[in-house]
Amino acid sequence: LLVITNISAGYLVYKKFNANYLFQNGVYVLNSNGDLDKSESLIKNAIGFDEQDFFYRTLSDIDILKLRKFVGEQKTPADKAVVSKLQEFIVAASTNARKSIDLNKEGYENWMSLGKVGEAVVPLKVVDGAYQLANDSYNQALKLNPKNPMILFSLARLEVSNNDVKKAKEYLTSAIAMKSNFTSALFLMSQIEASEG
Repeated sequence: LLVITNISAGYLVYKKFNANYLFQNGVYVLNSNGDLDKSESLIKNAIGFDEQDFFYRTLSDIDILKLRKFVGEQKTPADKAVVSKLQEFIVAASTNARKSIDLNKEGYENWMSLGKVGEAVVPLKVVDGAYQLANDSYNQALKLNPKNPMILFSLARLEVSNNDVKKAKEYLTSAIAMKSNFTSALFLMSQIEASEG
């Protein structure tokens, strides 16, 4: 019984070590040369050894980066093929974010990840309900972590994408009240005020 227990424990440690090693390599590749495909492959291999919510969050972030890169490369108005490719990235990003939530519903970062997917899609106007998805996800994150000004900042960014400047300013004011030296929030507020003259 002791031998079996030791073998089982050793196998679990081996799996976790491999998962973390592959994940760290994936993050290194992403940060060092921006190779999204290689990074994604390494992180998917890591998940094969051990499923972690932050692995799926990172995959969702990579999918959003792929989406933005693809959008940036388009020179002509979107046709059916382009919209189909956009939807492919969106589905992948939301699926990975939802998997992170399935693994840990109480982790506010997982809800933030799903919110980021919706926020990235809002300006594209290719999927109905993207704003609502982002808004609901960010608000769920706020319920789980009500004193985090970054969540309010994310909600403000979402409102800017949705062309609701009044709501954006309300969220920014609340975020700055929580953290007076919140540079990103102050900068976004100044941009909004500059656009208003």
